[in-house]
Amino acid sequence: MHPAARRFLAMWAALDAGGTPVGDQAPTVIPSIPGPPDATRERLLLLLNKSRRSIREAAARVDGHEMQRCHIVHPLVGHLRCGEWLLFIGLHDLMHLEQLHGLRGADAVSALA
Repeated sequence: MHPAARRFLAMWAALDAGGTPVGDQAPTVIPSIPGPPDATRERLLLLLNKSRRSIREAAARVDGHEMQRCHIVHPLVGHLRCGEWLLFIGLHDLMHLEQLHGLRGADAVSALA
């Protein structure tokens, strides 16, 4: 799976929750794939905003099916329920926001040196 496709995991969970069989078509989750090293802060924020929009759309579809087991398998965690995928992806995005804030702080410190 292409790293940029991570934001589509929420929609896969939503499709699964809605009864659309994903079966063998479910994406393969590959942890720790770094993004492009030359990505700008603006590009990263754009990707995070796209991910947040995808999570909101998926949450509307998952509503009422949060406890349903999804067919998507995470290699470190295993099977998650559809609602757990939404939480997992949201937490993942939050970690990236913290990284961006850390980079912003490091840039400020570097400018002072």
